Amino acid sequence: MRESAPPVGPRRLFAIATVLLSTCVASAVGVGGYRLVERSSYRLLGTFRQLDLMRAYLRDARIRRFARALHDTDPRTALFSTQWDTNWGVLLSRHMYQTVTMDGVQKYAYRPNLKKLSFWAGASFQFWKMETEDTPVMRAAIADLDTQLLVTASYDEFGFRRTDPDLARDCQSRALFLGDSFTDGVWVGDGDTFANKYARLARERSSFTLCPVNAGVNGYGSLEERYTLEHQFEHAGRPSIVFVMYFANDVDQDHDAVITGQLRDAARLWQESLAQLDKMKRFADEHQVRLVLAAIPPREQILDKVPQTYYQDILRDFCERDGITFVNLFEGLVSHGLQGLYLDGDPHFTPLGHQVVAELLYDATKGLLK
Repeated sequence: MRESAPPVGPRRLFAIATVLLSTCVASAVGVGGYRLVERSSYRLLGTFRQLDLMRAYLRDARIRRFARALHDTDPRTALFSTQWDTNWGVLLSRHMYQTVTMDGVQKYAYRPNLKKLSFWAGASFQFWKMETEDTPVMRAAIADLDTQLLVTASYDEFGFRRTDPDLARDCQSRALFLGDSFTDGVWVGDGDTFANKYARLARERSSFTLCPVNAGVNGYGSLEERYTLEHQFEHAGRPSIVFVMYFANDVDQDHDAVITGQLRDAARLWQESLAQLDKMKRFADEHQVRLVLAAIPPREQILDKVPQTYYQDILRDFCERDGITFVNLFEGLVSHGLQGLYLDGDPHFTPLGHQVVAELLYDATKGLLK
């Protein structure tokens, strides 16, 4: 007959409980210490409340190297999340920008001679869209990740996005492009922006040696664009034509509400933006410059067949009253078809989209190139 196991006594239970408690405490101390040591790097990717990210960080050395590279590139600052342009979050390095006071308000501009990396990359089911400085350390860290998109961008001594070198020579005149990330050309190379392609078309089709100046900055609105026109006009080479590339969030960050007419306090918000455009027109008249306003449609407006009543029609009526040349990109993009014009998983233009926008702008303004 098998003998039963002796009962577990209180002392043995106490010993087991002590071991378990000690293990838990040691583990907590270890994890807490590790989190404290890694905090400066980890915080650039997310928070410790994101359990999936934390597990991936602990398990995947590629993610740890990536976070440390971000920290080592600029240990004094962090990345910050922005939804400025399209309500799609992107992480941007603050170190790419310099502070500029515009009308007494603290704003920002690209640092002179900036070289930027823009990428979509991740590992272990974690994914980031980021823009950082282009450094060997960052390139090595990104090389370890699963990268969907990687492009470089460069800026001159005034913070203007560079264009093809041959488009900076033999200038009969210059065209200044003002706008946000669409104009800046997020996720495309220097030669693929519609500013660059517009100047290329002008030279090829009209034999007019136009030089482009791309002053687009991620997140800019009407105030920043008006300030740039007034304060960077000379640095831009006294352009003869200025394009204001308008996006719906120039009225309000909630661009969906702008195009659907559901924006609260719409009259006041529209007036604030249009007042900046009115100042641009006065500046342009004083300097004998042709001002062109082009309305960029959000992709959702085209896909959902949202009427143009609350966005394009308002801009068209304003431009007619103010004597501004108006270019409505909506019809041209619809006629072309959206296939390949916008990035998958992002609301910005592909290189093909930039080419189509450049052609629409050129066809609408070639008579102004004199």
